[in-house]
This record gives sequence, C-alpha cells and structure tokens, in this order.
Amino acid sequence: MRTRSLAARFLEALAEALEALEHDVGLSLRRPALPTALSLALTFLVAFSSGILIPAAAFISCLLASLAFKLPRSWIKPVLAVALWAGFVSAPLAFIELTSSGAFRLELNAKGAYEALSLTLRAAASTSIFTASIQLLGWRGWLQGLEGLRIPKLLVRLTMLSLFYIPLFLREALRMLLAREARMLGRVGAKQSWRLMATVVGDLLLRGHDRAWRLERAFMARSLHYP
Repeated sequence: MRTRSLAARFLEALAEALEALEHDVGLSLRRPALPTALSLALTFLVAFSSGILIPAAAFISCLLASLAFKLPRSWIKPVLAVALWAGFVSAPLAFIELTSSGAFRLELNAKGAYEALSLTLRAAASTSIFTASIQLLGWRGWLQGLEGLRIPKLLVRLTMLSLFYIPLFLREALRMLLAREARMLGRVGAKQSWRLMATVVGDLLLRGHDRAWRLERAFMARSLHYP
C-alpha cells in the first residue's frame, strides 16, 4: 500500500483544520463588533511587534482562554502549521551574520537565532489570536462584527466566500494530487514530487476559474445583488 506524500498529508491536515473551525463555540453576542475589533487590533499588534515578550504573552493568554472557554483543540492545528512554516522560512537567519564591513558571513549567531525565534512566535501568536477569536464568535458572528465596524459589504462577502471555498479548494487539490501519485510506480523522489505538484497547479487554476464562473452565474440567476 502506497503511503501518502508529505504534500498530501499537509493538504489533508490543513483542510481538516479549516473545516474543524466551522464547528465553533459561537458565543451569542448582541454587539460582536467590539470583540471583532479587539481581536483584529491584537492580531496586528502581535504581528508587528518586536521581540518575543508580547508574542509569548499573547500565545499564553490564548492557551488560558481556550482552557477557560473549553474551546475545541482544532484551533491548534493552524497555529502549528503556521509556526512550522515560519520556523522553516526564518531558520536561515540563525546562520547569517552581517560583519562590520557590510559583508555576510555564514555562521551560527545568537542575534540571528533570536530574530528567527521572534518571527516564528509572532506568526504563531497572531494566528492563535485570530483562530481563537473565530471559534469564540463563530464565523457568522465574526462577519457580523465586520459589518458592525462599517467594513465595505464587498469585502465581507468576499471573506465569507473565501471561508467557504478554501476547504473545498484544498480537498480538490488533495484529490488531484492523490490521483497523480496513484499513477506513479515506485517511490516518488523530491524532483518527481515537485513536477507532480506543478501539474496540479494548472488544473487548479482552470477548475477555480470554472467554479468562480458558475458561482457568478448562480448569483445572477437568483437575482441577488452581485458585488
């Protein structure tokens, strides 16, 4: 029996995490605009902060809040995915040092490691705030909060469509990738895996365009206000 590739397992885990966020706690609030504004402000504050103190405090606060409100553990998966990706991207900072002459030198240094850790923590903490707030308010409450903040209705509708179609998009990409992997004989190397994923991108663009066209026609057929 063939084992799934790393890309297929990643897409499946990401789709499951996004689908799990739909099963939220959904606190019923009459005015969700204030909690939505607070969550957005905290997310931006943590994302553009410096150092590790503010992101670490925000991440610990989210953990305590999840325990207090008994949130489902599904919000941890997106945070771990973002943390792993940010850690992978920022890892070279720990091995790049700027000399006094302005040249770069490849050597492990504490300052670069601190910057890499800070970047990873900022990404993970801001993601944890965002996902935890969505589970507390619910998708519908969060979108109502955006409307209460006088966000243009076009952006709110586009956000709603994105939240609905991103998991479908990931599932479709996973099915196409698994279908191509099933036709491969033997073990799939890194080079063949990249070529395999490159063929999926073109089909995804075509199917995405077709789905968007059908959605537009569905809006127009039902006489809704198309944005």
